[in-house]
Amino acid sequence: MSGALKIRLLLFVLALAFAGTAITLNLTFNKEEILNQDARQIQDRLQQKEKFVNDFLNDPVVFDSLKTLPHNAAWSQSLIPQLQEKKHINMQTFQNGRLKFWIGNNILFESDAGFKEGSTFLTWKNGWYEAIKKSKGDFSVLAFIPIKSNYPYQNRYLENKFSDDLITSNNLDIASVNDKPAYSIRNTEGKYLFSVKLKPQA
Repeated sequence: MSGALKIRLLLFVLALAFAGTAITLNLTFNKEEILNQDARQIQDRLQQKEKFVNDFLNDPVVFDSLKTLPHNAAWSQSLIPQLQEKKHINMQTFQNGRLKFWIGNNILFESDAGFKEGSTFLTWKNGWYEAIKKSKGDFSVLAFIPIKSNYPYQNRYLENKFSDDLITSNNLDIASVNDKPAYSIRNTEGKYLFSVKLKPQA
């Protein structure tokens, strides 16, 4: 083999190597972009829902009126579709730590014991939620914002995916502590809630 041919072959191999590296870098950057973009959308929309809940519960007139829900049919019939059907938010009220009224059956607690005031990330048997607690005296309210479902089995009606209110694409999953790369999701106060990662096929 002549020297000129060897040089041409070497240049061809180097060109292929550079092309492969460029493609790999491009795919890596694209995946990071998908992770960051989708994660930011989840965080932004989750914070919007959190703001709605906080504004709702921090209104003293509204908060006091929630005490009347068990025996105020007109108020409960007005509130149920507003929260459950339009906002997809579950809510429960408690008196002296005992359940008095609830909206939504996806998640239900007999007592509010164990929940701290403010925002908490909750892992439940059917998925993940952001729980928001507001208390005044012996009366308290828990609101649950669905984040991602996690059913023991799936069918055409039950899918393990993020809430459509947060994102409709299916690129991400809830990340564990050791998953890298991952994007940290925070509440409106900057408190860490959970992390998300790209699915393998994304």
